[in-house]
Order: sequence, then structure tokens, then C-alpha cells
Amino acid sequence: MLEALGLEEVWLLLQKSKEEYQLFDKSPETHKFSFGYETPSQVTKEAISHEVFQFCVKYLERYHNTYRIPRHRVNIRPQLTELYGEQIFQNLLGKSTISCYTANDPTNGNLKISFYSDRILFKPYRWEFYSKDGELTALEEDETRSGRKESFTTFSPNQCIKEVKKDKNGIGSIDEWWIYENCQLVRVEYDENENGFRERICIYESGKLSTCQGIGEKEEKEAKVALAEGNTDLALKLFNKALDEIKKEFQKPSFKSCSLLSEIISLDYQKKNFNSFAKNLDEFLSISICEKSSLNILIYKAYYQLYLSQNYKEAKKTYRKAAEEYFKTNGEENPELILNLSLAEYMDKDPLSCISSLERLRERRMLHVARFYFFYYRASCNLLLSKHLEAVEDLKKALAKSQDSEYHPLIHFKIAHAYYSLNRTEDGHPYLLQALNKDLTLIQQILDNPLYSKFTESSQGKSLISKYSLQVKQK
Repeated sequence: MLEALGLEEVWLLLQKSKEEYQLFDKSPETHKFSFGYETPSQVTKEAISHEVFQFCVKYLERYHNTYRIPRHRVNIRPQLTELYGEQIFQNLLGKSTISCYTANDPTNGNLKISFYSDRILFKPYRWEFYSKDGELTALEEDETRSGRKESFTTFSPNQCIKEVKKDKNGIGSIDEWWIYENCQLVRVEYDENENGFRERICIYESGKLSTCQGIGEKEEKEAKVALAEGNTDLALKLFNKALDEIKKEFQKPSFKSCSLLSEIISLDYQKKNFNSFAKNLDEFLSISICEKSSLNILIYKAYYQLYLSQNYKEAKKTYRKAAEEYFKTNGEENPELILNLSLAEYMDKDPLSCISSLERLRERRMLHVARFYFFYYRASCNLLLSKHLEAVEDLKKALAKSQDSEYHPLIHFKIAHAYYSLNRTEDGHPYLLQALNKDLTLIQQILDNPLYSKFTESSQGKSLISKYSLQVKQK
């Protein structure tokens, strides 16, 4: 979502993009956008709309000049009102895309190009071609945001999809054909190793997959039946058998290898076969053509590293990659991934990275429970940075957002710790008592920390220490 960018950051992103695409202004001085490449003292939504319009005009003029290019004097007002103003509003809500439009052309038709942000530049990923009558005739897409077009769709005069051709394996030629009849998908054919032989054909009825013929298909179909019946042992055996058949046919892994490995990894994880899980995970991530379908696998890996093996350093790397994959595919941040990333960074004693990651989220776009973790993690990281006042503020917000009292003792304890660190023991004392009254085991952290020496010497402190010691002895 533009990394929760403000208007100033969007402005700078547009300037970097103009430099990258060499979009120099050759128009007369009076037609230049008044701000030029200098950031205005206060960037507004209207100013950004003008700047996006200027970027689009220059981009279309340089790279698609066979189409009619919109002009500032004639087109800027209607296009700003109808096209660019609304998409800037969507950017402010967290979306990371912008779109450029050619002017209405009764002869050559129209073109719409959509761009996504990788936080460095705006990059094109979708090209929509329209007839002079305004009907969509063709669509080209960079589905994996890899910098190359991979999917090519043609449409019938009635706006139905006629055919889709794809280069899924990245070799450079078409290896998938999606055939439609009367607006319904009827067949998909695959030539994954591009040897001229279509090794796999899938038939669809009423737009739904009916059957597939080809290498490993029989075993995969049986595996899915076993999975539906709850027989995970048999399903795992059959998925592995299907993968073996694929490996016999192809010298290099095919795209089908990715989907089969994904099923196997999922079952390994569910069954806690972690040795097999790790081996298959490494194989999946080593196959470059699996990249598009790697998000779920990365999430499995990151969760395993963070919560099970507690390898926080590696968990940071994996969650960062997973968050980037999600952003690249969906054009916005995933709060759950970012929150887990910030937790991994906190556990690895990396509070600066933790705070930086959390800054990528916008509070108003998160669910109530996510807001709790947002404030709680930010407060915890600020405590590591000795930013005690900021931590207190966020911990009180986390307390207000909390739907589970399980966290209350620890939150009260952390608030007390922040106040004691600020030498405001009178403010921290009530929170410390609330924490200990709900979870007496926290007394051990007090005994281990000289910060609380005055409390441990007080009558209340001695009473609680005695009570805690008695409970330990009874156990």
C-alpha cells in the first residue's frame, strides 16, 4: 500500500519514476507543471493528481506515441476529475497502483496502462487495449511483476474472453493455452518444457475443472480424493508419486512441480513431519518458476522459524520476503505478515527494524485485534530503545484494544517498567501491583532487576515476595 506513504512520499516516487523512464519535459515553458521536480511546500491531493497526469502524458508520449496523447490544456481538467483524482484517493487508502490513459481516439482506439509500486518506482504491469467504440479487445499482463509480459488475452466482439496465452515458466515462449467457447473456459493445454508436445490437457465443464490428462494426473487426482476423505497418509504418498512421475518426464522442474510440492509441504506441516517439511521446502524455494506460488510456502517457513524452531534471525528474512511477495502480488501490505515480521525483529533484539516495519501499516485499515498487536509490539520495541514515554502511550492503547485479559498482567508490568525507568515510581507503582495481583510469577523479574529495589524493600513488596516464595515451595 505504498508502504503507508504520505503525499510527500508519493510525490518523490513519481519523480524517481520520471527520471528512470527519462520523461523529460519538451513542451513550452507555459505548459510545464508549475512545481517541476521541486517538492512544493505542502503537497495536496490535487497537486499529486496533477503530477500523475503529467507523468502519464510524458510516459505515453515517449513509449506509446502511436496513440492519441492527452494534452494539458485540453484534457487536464476532465481527466483530473474523472480519472486521476479518484485513484489518488485510493492511494491514500493504501493501494499502490496508478493508471495512465490515452485520449479518446476515433481511429486508433485507446490504451490504459496500470502501474504498481515496488517502493522505488512505479512499474507497468497491465496493458488494456480498447477499440474506437470503447470495447476491450486485448489485455497483456506482467502477472508475477517480473518485468516481462507473461499473459496475453484476446476478447470477442461481445467482450467475452476468446483465448489466453501464457508464458508461465519464463523461458520466453508460450507454454499455456486457455481456450474459451461462448464466454466459458472449455480447455487448458500445457507444454511446460516447450518441446512442441502438450503434455497435459485439462477439460472444463460449465467453467469448472472436469478432468485432466497427462503425466502425474492420475496420481494427483487420486491424492485429492484421498485428501477429501481425510486419508492424509495416502494423499501424501500419492502426491509424492505424482511428483516422481513429473521428475521422470522433465529434465528441469516444471510448473506442475510447484503445485505438487506445495501440497506435499502443506501435508508435511500438518503432520509435523518437519524433516521432510524442511527438505521439500528447500526444493520448492530452489525452483525459480515456483516464485509466483511461493507466498503460502514462505508463510509456512516463517511461522515454523518464528514459533517452533525460534530461529528469529532467519524468521526475519523469511517474513520480509513473504511481505514483499504479498505486496508485489496484491498491491498493499498484509498486516498479519508485517506484525509477525515486527515480532521476529523484536525477538532478535532489532528494535529499529521493528519500528520501521510497523510504520508500513496504517492503523485505520487494520482489524481491532491487529491494532492491539500493532500498539503492543511498537511499545515493546520502544522499550528496547529506552523510549519510555512513547511505550507508555502505546501500551495504554494496547490495553484499550485488548479483547483478551491474558495479556493484561504483562502490559501492566511493562507500563510500570517504563515509569520506573523514568524515575516516576508513583505512577508505576499502581500498575506494578495490578500486574503482580494477576500474575505473581512476574515477581521473579522484579527480584532480578535492581530498578525495583525500593519496591522489594517496601512492606507491599516483601509481602508479595513472601507469598510468591510460599507458592513456589508448595509446588
